[in-house]
Amino acid sequence: MKIFDKSIFLIKGKPGIGKTTLIKKLALVFDPKKLGGFYTEEIREKGNRVGFKIITFHSGSGILAHINFKSPYRISKYYVAVEEFEKIILPELEKAKEKPIILLDEIGKMELFSEKFKEKIKMIFNLDKIIVATIPVAQIDFIEKLEKLSRAKIYEITFQNRDLLLSILKKEIENLLFRFNDSSRG
Repeated sequence: MKIFDKSIFLIKGKPGIGKTTLIKKLALVFDPKKLGGFYTEEIREKGNRVGFKIITFHSGSGILAHINFKSPYRISKYYVAVEEFEKIILPELEKAKEKPIILLDEIGKMELFSEKFKEKIKMIFNLDKIIVATIPVAQIDFIEKLEKLSRAKIYEITFQNRDLLLSILKKEIENLLFRFNDSSRG
């Protein structure tokens, strides 16, 4: 597959702004057979956030972080379950290599505790794929390198533009898929 121009879309935004919702809505737009990747969801108990769950498109789901875990990896009050995360995410990212569209929510501090995850992300970002990844606003060296890739296009999601951003990304991805299909026939 040879994709033209910008085919990596990095969605930057503050927590709670709608990054995960955007990824989930994008996943509903396209044929599931063309998708690989994952998204995260909050785990709530009695109305309080107690952790985060990771849900993949093909490899199941599991706990990313929880307040009741014991782990040397911690962000705020959440202990990150790096080994459980890797058991779920690494097979999914391997499968995602075969898909034209890869959705990643999120490449953030919790996920980046995993060196194996970082290596898979580097490999995926070097493939000729359409990638939509959410990233935090906080400056993180690993993410800054992704932002500097020549194929990367960065969008900042806000309350004002999040619905429009869904339409923009849908159109960009459709155009890239069309261009790929057109060039592979030629």
